[in-house]
Amino acid sequence: MREMWKGDVFSILRDEEVNYDFVHEDDVVTVLPYIEMEGKPTRFLIREEYIPPYFNKTVKGDKFYTALMGTIKNGEDSLNCLFRELKEEAGITLTGEGNWSLRCIKRMPICKTTDIRAYMCLISLDENGFVQGDALGDGSEYEKRSKSIWVKSWELETIIGSDNVDLILYSLYHKYRLEKR
Repeated sequence: MREMWKGDVFSILRDEEVNYDFVHEDDVVTVLPYIEMEGKPTRFLIREEYIPPYFNKTVKGDKFYTALMGTIKNGEDSLNCLFRELKEEAGITLTGEGNWSLRCIKRMPICKTTDIRAYMCLISLDENGFVQGDALGDGSEYEKRSKSIWVKSWELETIIGSDNVDLILYSLYHKYRLEKR
């Protein structure tokens, strides 16, 4: 592989044997937290984000809806990354109180134009199993324009049907629905 270009977040590589260019990125963990309570609608924690590449082809509104996601840093395992991202993007720290249950889909490619692999996870929380403080983010300008929001199941259904939702949130929500059948 030959490096064609290198930036701060990703690089472009070329497989010269077949003349194929692709994006090289670090792997990520994605997670869709939710709370189910008897007699109440399920609540999901999603991101309302400003994502510059998405606006290159879409100009409806100024936000996209995504699952929480973070890059796995050098030497970090996927579970520690998940806990770090819950804290950074949503201000959530899991506690020893209450119950939570984590289910992850295997590490898998997202699309054929990038070598990124994603751990796609669902985490069931209960109200006593976490504390939620301020989400500090990673300090980037686009992160300052983004926030995590709790939405009810019917609100997420509307969001999933919109143009401003990404494939990972869409997939995780449908995985959740399949599990509930």
